[in-house]
Parts: sequence; structure tokens; C-alpha cells
Amino acid sequence: MPGSSDFLKDLNQPKVYELKKAFCLFDLDGDGVISEEDVRNTFLTLGVEKSDAEIIKMFEGECCWRRVGKPVYFDAC
Repeated sequence: MPGSSDFLKDLNQPKVYELKKAFCLFDLDGDGVISEEDVRNTFLTLGVEKSDAEIIKMFEGECCWRRVGKPVYFDAC
């Protein structure tokens, strides 16, 4: 993801750790990627049903987690 490594480089270790913990709340299958399925299952865990279109829209928005068909990775480990 362009710019993500620059952003993470400027964070101290406690902040990176907090981001990783938050990331893991969404990465339910533990594969290091937040996918549409992870987001869908997170909502279901919270008792909220979202349509496929709503989930896809979250990944396509202007301020989105994913660009050009790439899932969200956490590469600061």
C-alpha cells in the first residue's frame, strides 16, 4: 500500500502494537489480511447484518482500506 510504510515508520513501538491489536480484531481468520469476509464476520459477531453491496462499498470508498483490488495487510510486524 503506497505510503503505509512511511506512516508506520514514524510510529513508536507502543503505537504499532496498539494498531496491530486493533488490526487483529478484524483479521478474524488470522491470515494477516483484512478481507471482505473478515469485515462481514466482524459485523455478524456484533449482531449486525450487512449486505454484500454494503461490505464491498466499505472497500471501495474514497477513504477506503483497500485500493485497486488489494486487501488490507498489516506489514509492520
